[in-house]
Amino acid sequence: YGSGVNDARMESRDFNRYDELIQTVERVEEELEIDWNVEGNVNYIKDFQNKEGHRLTIDFKAQKSEDYEDADIEQVSDAEGIPVVNQKASTEENDQNILIQTNYILPIGKEGKFEAGFKGNYRIIENDFDVRELNADNDWVSIPGFTNQMFYYENITAGYLMYGNKTGLFSYQLGLRGEYSDIKTDLRTTNEINKSDYFNLFPSANFSYEFSENNFLQMSYSRRITRPRFWWILPFYNYSDSRNIMSGNPNINPEFTHSAEVGYMNKMEKYTVMGSVYYRYSEGVVERILLADTNGVTYRFPVNLGTRNSLGLEVNSTYDPYPWWSMNANLNFFRSITEGSYEGQDFDADTYGWTGRFMTRWTIKRKFSVQTSFNYRSPQNTTQGRRLDSYNWDIGASMEVLKGNGTLTLSVRDILNTRVRENVVVGNDFYSESMFQWRSRFGILTFNYRLNQKKGRPQRSREFDGGGEGM
Repeated sequence: YGSGVNDARMESRDFNRYDELIQTVERVEEELEIDWNVEGNVNYIKDFQNKEGHRLTIDFKAQKSEDYEDADIEQVSDAEGIPVVNQKASTEENDQNILIQTNYILPIGKEGKFEAGFKGNYRIIENDFDVRELNADNDWVSIPGFTNQMFYYENITAGYLMYGNKTGLFSYQLGLRGEYSDIKTDLRTTNEINKSDYFNLFPSANFSYEFSENNFLQMSYSRRITRPRFWWILPFYNYSDSRNIMSGNPNINPEFTHSAEVGYMNKMEKYTVMGSVYYRYSEGVVERILLADTNGVTYRFPVNLGTRNSLGLEVNSTYDPYPWWSMNANLNFFRSITEGSYEGQDFDADTYGWTGRFMTRWTIKRKFSVQTSFNYRSPQNTTQGRRLDSYNWDIGASMEVLKGNGTLTLSVRDILNTRVRENVVVGNDFYSESMFQWRSRFGILTFNYRLNQKKGRPQRSREFDGGGEGM
């Protein structure tokens, strides 16, 4: 259960063509938020005695949550004759989710393994959104386009088969997942219904050749699906900023990707290096685009643009100079070409970029450990402009207490307070620069206590590899 008050103050300054200040508009919001969540899990593991690794797992999870937000908004201007605007925005969301999953592993021969599994995810979300404004008669009137009642139904049923084996220096793993999706959005107020159901197959293949004990060549292919997040489907987000509207798109479809990779790995006593070349082709690419009307109000929402081709080189390395000290680094260099259009307007991008990550960890007597990481993303061209570079630094420490039954963890995210997204967007009749920070530097202190269980859990079977989000 949680509750809180969110305060926001927004100031807009309007200029004429001579760069003279015309007016300043101030918008103040006070929002009360209440939410609660209940979740239950049942897990079953069966280890067969006839062969090591022969296992059956069954998982069941039921979850229900509610979120209520109620905001009072007042807008005032220093220009004469401009009346004060009073508005109310409220959101009530109910989420029910049931997950059923089972995995079966059967070792075959000395190196072979057969796997099969089922996963069902069934979800219903109700989202009521209402924005009202106080008129001259002191009546609260709903604002068209920002008031609706949405029901979202998502039923996803999937099953997979996988087989792997090793012959001499050559090993392989082949898999196939079938997935049936039944998704429906129902906007009750405006009587808009969007229903889609589809079946897809997702093959995957992994091959490895061992030149020597510490040198491997690996090749892989998989087809994947990325579904839009729930809030990308909502036709409304919030009304805090009436000049910059962010919304979802109930008609958005999943994104499908073919991914192929060839890599070489070298393992030594204290370090491991792996370099790989990859190619990815995506269809139905989802991009958030920005449009503006004649009044200068911008609208940002996601659409299925078109296709994207990505080619890259990735290098991963680990180095453990001492048993108590480990390091890991990753570099990814790529070129990405996006081609697409929306309502007759082209949204293409051809960009080169790179990302880097470094992490190191120190452990003292297996009871106290410190970990720090640094991430960097280079500037990149987008379909409407350019995204500037960004970086962040995190650090955390954990300590085992109460004879190993408890763990105390302290972490600080974004120590330098630099996890900021900066974008430049250029349209046919507008130019926009924006800087967004989801959450500034913050710290978290956590305590975990385990009943009749030491740290760590039994190794679970493979999830739905090569599949969609969360699989």
